[in-house]
Amino acid sequence: MPCYNAGIFLKQSVNSIINQSFIHWELIIVDDGSEDSSLIIANALSTMDRRIKVVEKNNGGVSSARNFGYKFINQSSKYIIFTDADDILELNMLSELYNTMIQDNLIGCVYCNFLSIDIENKLLMKTEMPRYLPGIIGLKKIDLDVKKTHFISIFLWTQMFEALTLIRKEAYEQTEGWDEKLGNIGEGVDLFCKISLNWKVIFINKELYNYRRYNNQVTNVNNEIFLNQSKKIIYKWENQNSDSKNKKIIEAGMFAYKFNNKYERKIKSLMHNLKYHKIKSIVEIFKICCLMLINIFGYFYYYRVYNNLKDYKKNV
Repeated sequence: MPCYNAGIFLKQSVNSIINQSFIHWELIIVDDGSEDSSLIIANALSTMDRRIKVVEKNNGGVSSARNFGYKFINQSSKYIIFTDADDILELNMLSELYNTMIQDNLIGCVYCNFLSIDIENKLLMKTEMPRYLPGIIGLKKIDLDVKKTHFISIFLWTQMFEALTLIRKEAYEQTEGWDEKLGNIGEGVDLFCKISLNWKVIFINKELYNYRRYNNQVTNVNNEIFLNQSKKIIYKWENQNSDSKNKKIIEAGMFAYKFNNKYERKIKSLMHNLKYHKIKSIVEIFKICCLMLINIFGYFYYYRVYNNLKDYKKNV
């Protein structure tokens, strides 16, 4: 649990772990150079429950804190979860994730749905967790009851948050851990994409996690920051070496991401304007037709690439 100036929420977050129906856990709180009372509160909590360990480091960001904390886990541990210091787990979250994980040794990650809350624990507007797969024309949204999540959904930034995802230790250790160069947004996309290439990723459509949203939190970002982080991840994945099987999957993911951002959004905007009679120019209508043709032929190619992959068929 990375912790930076989260003293106001820390006790409540830790108590939600202490009160879990699943009791066989170990919690490592990493104080990431906090300047508030976080360290004092963390140490006090550790004296109340010997399953809690507190370690300190200079401030380096959430990925740095996760990598540092991982060094202190019990070597006999088989599963890990990188929860946050300001959120709240439902009482049965760990047991639900664990019971799903142990059903199949090929599962690398299990994650759940969530609710959003404010600083006073009041529910905020429901957040959808869209997941996608390639269709004949464009991307098709997967029903929430479908458990398997493919690489493409993660690469398109489905809301598979780090703090609500149980990871098999064996799968995690096949990666390089959290990429500290990426910064604090999108690091989970990078890690979970790596895992999904070799392991199953399973979604539980149960709201087992309360994700806190407030103005000065790290993940509260504007579109410009989000796009910059997306570009970092795209650049990294475009320039990494992969075996032939995974290379095809990654290339198809790149293709979908770029088409989704470059063409589909333009089409939706133009169609919206056409619906409300904001487009009167023949040139603009011609643009819509051209974009739709590009979208159709582009995704037809994309669908064929994906449909020929054995891993794709296994994960649908």
